[in-house]
Amino acid sequence: ANNSQMKKEYSDHSSEKSHDFHKHHLALFGWMTTNFTHHDNFLTIGLDYEYRLPFVNNKFGIGFGAEYLKGDTKEMLFEVLLIYHPVGRLKFMAAPMFAIFEQHVEGDNGTHEGVETITKNEFGFRIGSAYDFHINKFTISPTVNLDFISQTNAMAYGVAFGFGL
Repeated sequence: ANNSQMKKEYSDHSSEKSHDFHKHHLALFGWMTTNFTHHDNFLTIGLDYEYRLPFVNNKFGIGFGAEYLKGDTKEMLFEVLLIYHPVGRLKFMAAPMFAIFEQHVEGDNGTHEGVETITKNEFGFRIGSAYDFHINKFTISPTVNLDFISQTNAMAYGVAFGFGL
């Protein structure tokens, strides 16, 4: 094979063809969230959905996500995902977020008696990246996200298991 033919074959395999991505993608993930501000770790599970937009070579997607964080307190995060696929299976995410979390407030005497649990709501923002490994319609995606909610900074990291249609 001549050099130009080899380049064409390589470019066909490396470009985003319809068999390299799915228009709809649903993923379940499990990871840890490390809260740098409060020096806490949370077991995190969640679900996200992406719809690939049918323009600009399908490089952009929109979607939503929901996460449950379990540690000393409980948190729920809801995101509106904006996703960019610059090359191959790499993706970058940005998302405005809404957080609902429990906060434990001790009683006046400083003991655990009279501890009150209050619920707070905060808005925040997430940036992140992931790399999708495809196995037919399934994906395995190592993921890292940075969250900025109020005066709290955190990093969520782990693996997402997805299914594309």
